[in-house]
Amino acid sequence: MHTTNVASATTLVVLDPGLSNSSGHHFSTAELLLKTLAKNKHPIDVKIMGGSGNWKHKLQNIYSHTALNEHFQSNFYQYHNGMVSLTELTPYLTALSSEYKAAMTHQLISGAHSTVFFCHTLDWDHFLALSIAIHQLQQATPGLVINCLACLMFSPGRDSQHKITDNKKYILAKIALRTSAHLTGLSIFASHYELKQAIDNLQLPQPKEITIHPCFITEWYKTTTQTAPADTDTDTSDLNVLLYAGDAKETKGFHLLPALLKTHLSGLRQNVRLIIQFTCAQKISPRLQNAMQELNTMAVTEKRIVIYNQYFSDQQLAELLNHSDIFLFNYSPHHYANMSSGFLWHLAWHKVPMFTFDNSWITREAQRLAVESHIIKQQNFCAFINALTPKISLQHNKKLPANEYQTYYDALFSPPLDWLYRECKKAQ
Repeated sequence: MHTTNVASATTLVVLDPGLSNSSGHHFSTAELLLKTLAKNKHPIDVKIMGGSGNWKHKLQNIYSHTALNEHFQSNFYQYHNGMVSLTELTPYLTALSSEYKAAMTHQLISGAHSTVFFCHTLDWDHFLALSIAIHQLQQATPGLVINCLACLMFSPGRDSQHKITDNKKYILAKIALRTSAHLTGLSIFASHYELKQAIDNLQLPQPKEITIHPCFITEWYKTTTQTAPADTDTDTSDLNVLLYAGDAKETKGFHLLPALLKTHLSGLRQNVRLIIQFTCAQKISPRLQNAMQELNTMAVTEKRIVIYNQYFSDQQLAELLNHSDIFLFNYSPHHYANMSSGFLWHLAWHKVPMFTFDNSWITREAQRLAVESHIIKQQNFCAFINALTPKISLQHNKKLPANEYQTYYDALFSPPLDWLYRECKKAQ
């Protein structure tokens, strides 16, 4: 991709080992960058270095002149559901660090413009590997400054209330922050309010304050349409209950949907539309596969069940949310005890109420962002749904009422590309 002012352009190199499928938030971020930068609003060129998968083919069909590279071989989420000891982790750190180092070296040698590396969705093992790579490059070339925007997304093993929730992660986070503290050019950001609090509570010296970065999954100020989805028969008297949206995952309760519907469907009123939108990875568990088959079978005979087994663009998702009266967060309360969800931010922006069966980060974040939320017992599912009325369409009221979290709201929903441009300028 080329900008109109090449002489002053910054090359933004996205290093994303987690980018593999053509769905999910890694893909959404890549798509957002390419779609927005294609408009030449800012003098930024972009290169994307991801992992192996179908993401490259899909993006290359649209952005044929963009540098897309399946560079990373490491399994980005190898230790996502359980951190091992540092000794066991060392081979993974060595491999991932070498991949980061090779990617940066290639760009620093060939890059004609000033370069800023962008690494989003980092857990602490990824962040340590990245820091080691930068440290080794700077050791090899004294005085070298590597400008890198590192965006942390996951808990440091200690929550915002000072409680240690994962001792291995806690130790790893402290090592990673100490390793990164002296690296010139490295800027660190947190993805949400509680994560910043938890990192600050570690009380480790950092040369610059860690601040909140915007949510990169969509262009928020351009997703305010009130147009109904073209392929739905929307009736204003229908109650549209969005039961699921996004990648089919067990941690998000996708496999629980068939049992939930079998138990409660007969007790729901006839004008309820139960909407399920999902995409799936190339390899899925037998439980997820069985759930998909059951849902498709149920939808054949039950007109109240509406299934979209397809990827939704930003615009399609915005339209779906603007016509949804409520969303069910049936996510694992254990997994999301201190784990963020981008979909909660979608609800906050589009002012969609939510309900859930347990407390977690989701319910706490909903309170911070003034999302109408209800915690109910699962046996009360029918009574709760049957008592609901369609929400009033919100035309322009997208701002949070002024409260103590207004600054956080503004940071979270600030235009992502404007933020990136400002950070790139700071780095030059």
